[in-house]
Amino acid sequence: LSVQSTRALLCLGVWSLLGYVKDSDVKAAAVLPEVDGDEQELPDNWDAI
Repeated sequence: LSVQSTRALLCLGVWSLLGYVKDSDVKAAAVLPEVDGDEQELPDNWDAI
């Protein structure tokens, strides 16, 4: 997994525990078709606050 994917999964886990995201939301998104196209490489410090 990329760094971005790992971070997204960690956020999703926390959001789920806080009740912001429901299991049914994740299941619905998981069955959606893949989006065609290349992923853009993010620059260093893309997640800096």
